[in-house]
Formats: sequence, C-alpha cells, structure tokens
Amino acid sequence: MDLLPATTALLSRIPSCTVVDIDAGCCGMAGSFGYMKGHYEVSSSIANRRLLPAVKAMKSGEVLVAPGTSCRHQVLEFSGAKAVHPATLIRSLLRSGDSTG
Repeated sequence: MDLLPATTALLSRIPSCTVVDIDAGCCGMAGSFGYMKGHYEVSSSIANRRLLPAVKAMKSGEVLVAPGTSCRHQVLEFSGAKAVHPATLIRSLLRSGDSTG
C-alpha cells in the first residue's frame, strides 16, 4: 500500500501537510484474493503485519490515503477506518477552498 513517489510529492505540496509513508507493504487483499473464503486467514495475517497496526496508531485528524480500491476496502473491513484515494483527498481540499461552492 505504499504511495508512489509522484503521489507523495503531490500530496507534500498541500499546505500544512506532512506526508508519512507508513511503509505498510501489502494490505493482504491483492485485488480479489482476499475476497475468497479460503484466503481469509492469509489476507488477514498480511494486513495485520504492518498495515493495520499503523492504521490503529493514527491520531485524530490524520488522513489515510490509499490509491488501491482493494486496499481501502481491506482497511475499512478490518479496522473501520476509511482510507481515501489521493485524487479524492485533493478534490475535497480544492472544494473546501473554493468560495463559489
């Protein structure tokens, strides 16, 4: 679930923003892999290695960004935290700064 350097560079341009790549590796979902009943334990084990502990350690006001659809789904299912796509985050920031609505 690591961010690409270009994504990290773009997000770093957001004023008052500090981007931290949590180096979480794979979320364990791997597309449809984690949806298969026989893969649940492996998928859960992978997510719990680094990703979910990092998500659970997040502080209030921090935003979890994940470009992958399956990664965002995995995080939500296992932790209840909502990760957002980088483009969605940027769009929301642009809209909040637009006085025309």
